Amino acid sequence: MTDDDFNSRNREQSLSHAILHNEGEINMATKLTKPVTRETNVTVFDKGNREIIVTLQGDCIVFKLKGLRSTYELELGEAFWIAFKKRNKI
Repeated sequence: MTDDDFNSRNREQSLSHAILHNEGEINMATKLTKPVTRETNVTVFDKGNREIIVTLQGDCIVFKLKGLRSTYELELGEAFWIAFKKRNKI
């Protein structure tokens, strides 16, 4: 088996794992079953320059400034419509 055969087989296996059992849709996302927190590289000024910490949790996005305790929550549905309106200039 050559390296090309091996790489081709791995790509096929990866794609086959991505196919859902209903209607053959490809889904590359992972279900959000527990909170996921990430530090962004976006900085805002509030009592100094602070990075924004984002947590995906249930049906909302929670924003927090690094080093501060205050949190700001936005429902995912609202976030979607804000992005939709911005893109479509509504």
